[in-house]
Amino acid sequence: MARANPMQTRVTFKHHRLALTALRQITRERTRAEPTRGDALSTLAARCLEMDTVALRESPRDPLAQLAQVIARAIDRSPKWKPSWAAKAEAVLHLTERLLGFARSERARVVNPQRGPNGYRNRGIACGTYSTPDFISDEMCKDLLRELERTANREHTVLDLSLEAGNYPLALLMQRRRPRISMFGMDRDREAISLARIIVGFALRQENDPDFKFSASLQDSIWSDLPRHWPRQFDAVIGNPPWKTRHPIDCPRLLDTYRTYLTGQFDVYLAFMLRAHGLLKEGGLLSMVVPGTFLFNRNAEAVRRMFLEHYDLVSLTLYPRRAFVELPSVAPIAFVFRKKNGAGVRARSTRISYSGGSLGGLLRPQLSRRIAPGIWLKLPAHVFHPLAGRDSLFLISLEGDHRLSHAGEIACGLRLRHGGTARVAETFAGIFARDIRPFHACQRHAVWYKRGSAPFDRDPRSELISCEKILFQDVRCMTLARRLVAARSGPQTMGVSTASAFVPRDPRRIGFYEALLNSEFANAWYKLRDVHRCIKLCILTEFPVVDDETRWSRIAELGEELRHIRQTQHRYLPSCSVARESEVFEQKFPKLSQRAGLVQVQLDTEVYSLYELSKSQRRVAHQLSQQRVF
Repeated sequence: MARANPMQTRVTFKHHRLALTALRQITRERTRAEPTRGDALSTLAARCLEMDTVALRESPRDPLAQLAQVIARAIDRSPKWKPSWAAKAEAVLHLTERLLGFARSERARVVNPQRGPNGYRNRGIACGTYSTPDFISDEMCKDLLRELERTANREHTVLDLSLEAGNYPLALLMQRRRPRISMFGMDRDREAISLARIIVGFALRQENDPDFKFSASLQDSIWSDLPRHWPRQFDAVIGNPPWKTRHPIDCPRLLDTYRTYLTGQFDVYLAFMLRAHGLLKEGGLLSMVVPGTFLFNRNAEAVRRMFLEHYDLVSLTLYPRRAFVELPSVAPIAFVFRKKNGAGVRARSTRISYSGGSLGGLLRPQLSRRIAPGIWLKLPAHVFHPLAGRDSLFLISLEGDHRLSHAGEIACGLRLRHGGTARVAETFAGIFARDIRPFHACQRHAVWYKRGSAPFDRDPRSELISCEKILFQDVRCMTLARRLVAARSGPQTMGVSTASAFVPRDPRRIGFYEALLNSEFANAWYKLRDVHRCIKLCILTEFPVVDDETRWSRIAELGEELRHIRQTQHRYLPSCSVARESEVFEQKFPKLSQRAGLVQVQLDTEVYSLYELSKSQRRVAHQLSQQRVF
């Protein structure tokens, strides 16, 4: 597997602000005579690919020479296995895609004045697609070619439904070991198609390979019919479809077209996957890079079920956050699905791998494993959980005497809303997720909402505010191993914006439920079902609870001791949101931290005994709870 090259990514994207400045200067002169900025942009791309970058370094005042310097740096830092023409083409591709995003954003300020003075904030809102980093597109093309080599076909047809500036045709052309390929690309953006033809045309002239053909078409990828001279079906579909949601124009039509699979506030990339499904031959391959939420998002459940039934998932590669520069909070994934043929293909194992490199930190998983894909059909909502295995299915079939929803009320926290009309009936302290730690809800930085104020989307319920409750974070970074974080909170407090509440029907049992939600077992149980950024209350309500008064009392006692230790530790911290909190505790309170670790182990043991888990099951739950998924 190709390892990620963070330096290459930084050099390719680092100076795009300089490129934007150059574009402003160029377009100020050109748009007076040329009304379409895309024409100026295409001309810029052509000149960048033809210029001698070294010779132009001596004239730094020329905006075109400034772009040449950026391109030259990217070429110098590119991997040795890439030829110089490929490094140059990639640098121009990434820069011009960002310049294209800038031009679209500028145009959006004029076309959409109701969006405010800033118009569209970034290219993701303007057009929905982000430039794919080189190490991701390279790995995807290698995985795709590896599977294509296993077929008997001597020539393969490959389609890109979201061509943009031609990232994937360029990446496929760079692969030295590849069969004869006819590449086709579609996009409804005229400037993007123009750029793709320039960049891929330059690469084809440099490579001079008769076994690679390229054709692009300006049309809508979802609804338009294929050009007459194109194949009706393809051997493979590859690309980076738009990730955006709630498109005001496309969403109603997409819901009507794919009503069987798309519901609610779906992600647009699901429609591209469904379109690709109709264009693939039997035995064809689908490879796309999408946000990691596809693995767990409930709005994608029908699409996942369809792919589990009609495809074999050949490989799944997980990338760290910040792989996409513009989306630092999203962990992307790339997959290769093989469409089953009419006779039925025997299900094969799936290769789960984590892309190498320094991105994501030292704690990020660095492993590769194979699992049977049939396991995912047994998971709720058919999630593609990378850590799932046959030995963890007991967490799915586990039953209790009742559910958490029967033991109390799980209430969504109050949501702040600009210009809200919901008025506060009594003064209370609003606690956010950042101030909630296991067994400790800090009010040091709580926001007090006075009676009569109206900042919320709905009326705060007085009975929830005035009682003792358990607050938990309902927004958690998907890269964290611990999904559930809960703490008891007194009257006149309420979770706000990023925190929700659980109110037991029996207030005397609040200590038990606080300890239970902070246990290793509860974390593993929830984590097997979802690692989305938002904690889903509909999943948490199904948490099984076993009645055992003796063990409940013991678990509550251990939780009370942990609560006392945490409060003592936090009392001497300047802020409860301090970075590397556990390391600070170990340095400042070594004895208390050691005691807290021992008590937590005892608590987890009692919870495991409550659910009558065997030693092997406890080991599986422990590993699942401790491991990071992304």
